[in-house]
Amino acid sequence: MVPKLFKNSRQAFKAAIYQLSMLLLFSGSLAAAAGIPEGNVVSLSHDPSNGDIFVAYPRTLYRLDRETYNPVSIPLPADVDQLTAVVATAEEVGTLYLASPGIGVLLTRDQGASWQVRNTGLPSKDVTALIGHAQQPGTLYAVISGMGIYRSENGGDEWQLMDDGPDNMTDVIVHSDMPDSMQTGWIFAGTEAGVSRSMDCFCLWRETGPLTGANTALTYDPNQPSHIYAASAQGVSVSRDGGASWATIATPNADITALLATASGALYVGTHSGELFLITDKTKRWEPLNVF
Repeated sequence: MVPKLFKNSRQAFKAAIYQLSMLLLFSGSLAAAAGIPEGNVVSLSHDPSNGDIFVAYPRTLYRLDRETYNPVSIPLPADVDQLTAVVATAEEVGTLYLASPGIGVLLTRDQGASWQVRNTGLPSKDVTALIGHAQQPGTLYAVISGMGIYRSENGGDEWQLMDDGPDNMTDVIVHSDMPDSMQTGWIFAGTEAGVSRSMDCFCLWRETGPLTGANTALTYDPNQPSHIYAASAQGVSVSRDGGASWATIATPNADITALLATASGALYVGTHSGELFLITDKTKRWEPLNVF
């Protein structure tokens, strides 16, 4: 015969399990209803005109304004797998570029109310990376795997092939206005073995200092253009000499999929699990941005 005390404890335990399961179910339904994104952080970009941060997930785009996520409407068809990049420029407030395999490059000048295709000169719509020039708002660079790096100097109206890119490129690039270039700056590109760099005249690709593993994200410090951040499966490394040497820095998550440094002294990290973290010159510590 089971004592009454144990019966009551068993009933209480079952009730607690039931309540927990219902809470989890409700939470999941609430999350879905609220539109919380699923998947990794695909891309991060900063609007220098107003300080907004744009966060791209596989099929959703958000504007981060004072730690509040605001969804941006994007025309992503059901048969298109995911976004590959978001680029905000200083052209004017509300100007954004998107890239996605199957769509190519899209432009909005009204914060997502309407979008225009910008693919003239591209041999394929399968754009796997897109970045903006560090100082020229109308200059963009697009990567098409196996076909090279293309440049537009008129806001995406026309594209021209510039270079095949370095060997074993991972479709990760960033433009920095680091000095000592024959033109206006440098292109840093991720590879399966680390990072390569070339002046933006695309004169010659050279490997930077040694890094371990395939590069998954790149960014540069607008205040100190020779400071480059690179992510791999081992975490985030920083070079303070344009890639000649690298040092590992502590990060909250080693599975980094996106990086962004801003002129305000902030460094954002996006992860494979969809989380976003921030460290600033003032706080000196990583803080999660759980704003959904």
